[in-house]
Amino acid sequence: MKEKTFRLASLSDAIEKIFHEMIIEFEEHHPRIYIHLTWKLESQEASSSIEFPEGEYLYVNVQYPNIVDFINAITTPEEKILSSMIKVICFDSERKHPHELARFVISKPVYESATVLLERSD
Repeated sequence: MKEKTFRLASLSDAIEKIFHEMIIEFEEHHPRIYIHLTWKLESQEASSSIEFPEGEYLYVNVQYPNIVDFINAITTPEEKILSSMIKVICFDSERKHPHELARFVISKPVYESATVLLERSD
């Protein structure tokens, strides 16, 4: 990725770009994906994060392009959401490398808008 931040039309476009980068840069067609979700709520000055039983990050046990449906199926807080952020960590599918291949952040500065920002954070 030459640029660090991209403005994309949707979450689906951001996930597609992540997979494209994994193929181009690492020849990885089926990376193991872990996510962490955070929402900024109207009633709080601080953010609200979802806590998963497995820990801070949730393993996404579905293949592309079903990842968007998987993320959309996660229950959001009942309060009004102002913005959201999804941290995405990619590992190789064969578990040959103990360290992550890449980290991304997908943010929605305005939650009601479909537009997202994708940033490579490594």
